[in-house]
Amino acid sequence: MSTVNESPTTMESNPTETTDENSPTTTPEPIEDELPFPLDDHWTYPIGVKPSSTAFDDEWLNKPHLLVAMKPLLITAFSQGYPQDKYFAPKYIEDIPNPKTILTPSHFRKSKNGLLYFIDADWSARLCIPESKIHFVLKWIHDSPFESTHAGSR
Repeated sequence: MSTVNESPTTMESNPTETTDENSPTTTPEPIEDELPFPLDDHWTYPIGVKPSSTAFDDEWLNKPHLLVAMKPLLITAFSQGYPQDKYFAPKYIEDIPNPKTILTPSHFRKSKNGLLYFIDADWSARLCIPESKIHFVLKWIHDSPFESTHAGSR
């Protein structure tokens, strides 16, 4: 017959905190010390990094952008595809949520022409492709002699 050594599990805790109902407990440290941004602004630069301008719109307009031309018909097809896409539909909203709500902000932005962009960790805008246009974009990039390593479709 074997015996099992049972030892009490130890957990590191704050020495001033106790679990006794009659003794006072300390309040946890404010979460502000753990976050790299002020509590009231989750969509900003980390502490110590200064933006080039105080106005987000000014900074956005001064950043270099890749110019992509799309025919209005294709823009319309994309903008009609977002609400039908099960992933992008909740992100393709008309109203911007209240910025005072302390939630993780959306990194998705809807442009004036109806296209949806994802803003990545480097603050670069990435065009979102609705599910209905994935095949079209893959074929377009693959078969284009300007975008791929071969001479296009045969």
